[in-house]
Amino acid sequence: MRQATGHSSDNQSNNATQTGSVVFLSNPLMSGHPECIESLVHHGADVNQHTDQSGSPLYTACTNQHLSTVKKLVQLGASVNSSKDGDSPLHVAARLSNPELMSVLLEHGADCSSRDTQGKRPLDLASPNSPVEKLVLGHRAGVSRLMQLCQLSIRKILGKARLSSIHGLQIPTELKQYLLHQS
Repeated sequence: MRQATGHSSDNQSNNATQTGSVVFLSNPLMSGHPECIESLVHHGADVNQHTDQSGSPLYTACTNQHLSTVKKLVQLGASVNSSKDGDSPLHVAARLSNPELMSVLLEHGADCSSRDTQGKRPLDLASPNSPVEKLVLGHRAGVSRLMQLCQLSIRKILGKARLSSIHGLQIPTELKQYLLHQS
């Protein structure tokens, strides 16, 4: 963890709680270290902390195209519809023509009809006939799967702070993994 954050493991919890998401944003996100994020969140960092300079952690991870970090943040309860000056993570994925990012965000409930400050939707930013455009069109054409809607609803009801309680539910392991975005 020293390499990812510039702090020793002993100091990590102090830095996460004292400086909140400043440590969280400046090091593991910029460097693409998803393995550090869970520890920082456990010690008080907020996956939805928004700064004027870099937006939310998810926005930053998308901007840096760190797919594994995006997946970890979503798993930990990051809002896929957070925005920086009207620009959502989905807008970033479309602008960067990154179908992997786009797919993860759409699977976790990103709103493909949201508009940025210039009135553009992610579809408007996608290159014509690109994989990203096809993903957005495919998502808009179909209704979200019932399982996905249930997953998002359950996670929203539980809230970020209680996602770990999913482990204690008397349900099959596969369902727990699905609810925790581990499948």
